Amino acid sequence: MPIWPENLIAAAEQAPAPVLIAVLAALGLPLLWLIIIGTVARVSGWSSLSSQYRAAAPPGLKRWHGQSAELGRHCNYGGCLTFWADGRGFGIVPFLLFRFQHPALFIPWRDVRVRRWRGWIFEYVRLEVGRMPPIPITISPRLAARLSDAAGAAWPETAAAAGHAARAHR
Repeated sequence: MPIWPENLIAAAEQAPAPVLIAVLAALGLPLLWLIIIGTVARVSGWSSLSSQYRAAAPPGLKRWHGQSAELGRHCNYGGCLTFWADGRGFGIVPFLLFRFQHPALFIPWRDVRVRRWRGWIFEYVRLEVGRMPPIPITISPRLAARLSDAAGAAWPETAAAAGHAARAHR
């Protein structure tokens, strides 16, 4: 029997409710997941960054898996990111389950500004990427230290800003 809309409607009327619910869930939940992940990519600024900084992860670089960051103003990628870096820049990619509309990025250090600040409890490091307006990527000081070590002299933080952060931390 061919699958035509009228046949589907007739089958749906004859199908028991749990089977129909299972079929709708099997089709609907993955679609809902893709919509949510795609929306997060747009709201966070990942889509904007990918138009300019899309790149594959180069082999052989040190990687830090399971990292967290906040992109944009309020999109928290908690423990689902992998970062890598060298003297040219840093890369970032989410775990496979979150990769829809989130291609790997490689951002050169020349397009990054580093800002540090101390909140009520924690210290934060914000990497401001791009020009007008910059897209903020907020990371932990520990991850920033790893990226800074990998970047070497290319790390874009000024000595004055680093010194101010160190004084504020005391």
